Amino acid sequence: MVIRIHMKQYFFLLIVLILAGTSAAAQEEQPSYHLGDFLKAGGGASRIKIRDLGVSPIYYEGYAPLGTLSIDTETEKHSWSIFGTYGYGTLKAERLLIYQSSIHNINYGGHFHYNIKELRPDINLKVGGAFQGLTNVRFSPSFRNAGSTVESINSIAASAKVEWIIDRTKDRRRLLWLIPMPAGRRVTALSYQLNVPLLTAIWSPAFSYLDDFTEGTVDYERKNELKFGGFRLNNQFDYTYYLKNGNGLRLSYYWEVFKGPDDFGRIEFAQHQALLSFLIRLNALK
Repeated sequence: MVIRIHMKQYFFLLIVLILAGTSAAAQEEQPSYHLGDFLKAGGGASRIKIRDLGVSPIYYEGYAPLGTLSIDTETEKHSWSIFGTYGYGTLKAERLLIYQSSIHNINYGGHFHYNIKELRPDINLKVGGAFQGLTNVRFSPSFRNAGSTVESINSIAASAKVEWIIDRTKDRRRLLWLIPMPAGRRVTALSYQLNVPLLTAIWSPAFSYLDDFTEGTVDYERKNELKFGGFRLNNQFDYTYYLKNGNGLRLSYYWEVFKGPDDFGRIEFAQHQALLSFLIRLNALK
């Protein structure tokens, strides 16, 4: 009888230890903040410089406030994103007179990356492909009925991305010596993405064309033609800070340069974008 009691107590104690060990392991397991599905929304500003040789040899430049929206997915093996941005501003060219041009700046596209190599346990190299689209709608009052212009530049590109996940436990401290930050886990990410176009199509004016405003419309099908070629390069830096609830904040810098084929209506374009975005997690932390 005594032996049976001791066996029951031993068996009960063993179950308690196993459950306690399982609970401790579950508590030690850390969620992967950077993995999951996110809706990204934010805003910022773009610095734009453009020259349209079909209209004028002068460079126009200026700032355009913009907004951005995207859907992002990150897993251990791959990542993808679909995005769009819209900005509106006024570009200027200062000579003897100040010429102005209003611009609707629309960027759109997406990418897909495979995680092909761990450079270090916390640094990954990803490669894949990207689609990069840009459409500008411009109006330059100084050129009267020759001042309304639309160009669309679309590219299929090879893409590479390096991502560094920084996962550390911090002591209690102050941010910028002012804001108290509690002790605990901090997860941030730094990334750099480079897109090199393999094929670029440009839909832009082929020649100096005076629009007939008697009907109040612009015939862009007559004014524009589709061309291929030119030089384009774009890249992006991201810094992401993940919150404990799984959401995040992201600072982004995007730079792009484009030079169209060497013909009458060649477009030369450059833009710098600075963005602050909120990442809203669409799935549960794992």
